[in-house]
Parts: sequence; C-alpha cells; structure tokens
Amino acid sequence: MLGAEAAQQFYSLSPQCGWDEGSCGPLLSNWFLHKGMPSSPYRRAMLMASERGLYCLKTHTTESECNKDVQHRCWWLSKDGKGRCQGIDFSDMTWYSMQNFTARLSTIPPPMACPGTKAHQMLACYAGMYSGTCKYMPNCFVGTVDNSKVCLPTFVKSYSSDQFFQLVTAVNDLDPKVFGNCEGACWVRQAKKCLEAAGSGKPGCEKLPYCFFDSTEKTCSHMTFEFGDNEYEQKVKRLYGMCYAAENKDDCEAPSKGKVTFEKAIVWKDYKPPSEDAQCKL
Repeated sequence: MLGAEAAQQFYSLSPQCGWDEGSCGPLLSNWFLHKGMPSSPYRRAMLMASERGLYCLKTHTTESECNKDVQHRCWWLSKDGKGRCQGIDFSDMTWYSMQNFTARLSTIPPPMACPGTKAHQMLACYAGMYSGTCKYMPNCFVGTVDNSKVCLPTFVKSYSSDQFFQLVTAVNDLDPKVFGNCEGACWVRQAKKCLEAAGSGKPGCEKLPYCFFDSTEKTCSHMTFEFGDNEYEQKVKRLYGMCYAAENKDDCEAPSKGKVTFEKAIVWKDYKPPSEDAQCKL
C-alpha cells in the first residue's frame, strides 16, 4: 500500500491520455485521479454523466434491464446488429458541447437545469424519445407535437397548444420562472451570453468577466474551460499538460496502460446538482 506522498507522486506521473489525429490529448478520467470537487457546475455535471455512462455500460447487458434503469438514466444503443448500454446524460452533455452550448430545448442537458423545475422535467423527458426509454421514465409519456412523437412530462397533458408552446419558448429563453436560478442555470445563461458575444470579437467577449476569447478559433467561451485556482484543479491541469506534451503515440498512451488508482471525492453517478438559487452575474 503506497503512502500518501508516494501515492500522490504515482498519480501525478500517470496522466490518462489518448492519441488522436496526430496529437495527444487528456481524457476525462484525469479528473478522477485526485480527490476534489471542480468549481464549475458544468464540469461537475460532466463527471456525473461520465460515471453514469460507465456504470450503465458495465452493469447492464440486455436492452430490457438497461432501459429500465431510470435512476442512472441508461439507454440501449443498437448498431450493426450489436447493442450496448450507455448513459443518456453523457450523450446529452456531449451533444450540448458539440452544439457550442446553444441554449435550446433540443440541446440543453437535464443536469444543467435546476432540479424540481418545469424545465428540468421537460428536458429529462425529452431525451427519452430518441433513447427509447420514455415509457420507463417517471412522470413522462409519449405525446404528439406537429405530427411527431415526443417524450413529454405528464404535467403538460392539461396544457392547451398555446400553453405548451409558451412553455417551450420559456425553456429556450431560459426563463427563471420555469428554468430556475441555480448554479447550473446560471452557467447555461452565461455560456449563451459568451456565444452571443463571439461576433463582437475579443473586446466584446472579454467585457463579460466569465468569458474568454480564443484568437485562433475566433470563439468566445465560458471561463469554466480554464482551470480554477484551487489545489485540486491545478493538479488536474498538470496532468493535462503532460498529455499535451507527449509527441508520439507510445509516450502518449503508455501511462494510461499501467495500473492506475483513482481517488474520487464522491460517487459521481449519485451526485445531485444543487437546486438552490445562486448569485449569477450576467
């Protein structure tokens, strides 16, 4: 059993990296190598979604048992005659990132909405249609909108068409009355502001204290993609730096192939994002 100091050195020398298209990049698992809590609600939601996805993959081997695991939001993906169980939340968080954090009903992941709000229930159900898990999800049903099947929260059954589309508009607008004011909602609103500021270049982007401008990509992004000043995030930052420094595939992937010990602060698959109102600077 390694002592604390020796163990810490072992972790520091074992970054989790992947080689892709001629360069070495860090894997999400680096965040599990040290004990700590990310300062960003987005990063925390991503770790929760990642561990839920791994749990789904490792635990369920049949479509029936996979889709019925609504606690961890698992869904069965079939492709080329083969199937596997994966996490809805990880798919949603990844899709949100791929869409440059555009705030729409079809892109916002449920972990970023405030628990207990109408928006959270709407987003949680909405993912059930493409995943085929709607019938198993609590307080969800398969409805029809514009002649298309959609997974919806049961509370909209009493809504008129006008009321329903007002709700959709409110979700897309991140209206606090339906979306809440928790830290996740604040992050989504800030990310939307950064996205809107990209067209005004570096001066317009950096007027917002939570945004930074990438001069190469000409993008304005939320500062959460920078590392916080706390000890935990600085340790993870060093691991990321080791990955970026690797110049060939062998050097990149070698540490990841060895025995690695993960020291997680919490069981991330069971993490519950806070619902309390947060102070939000926009």
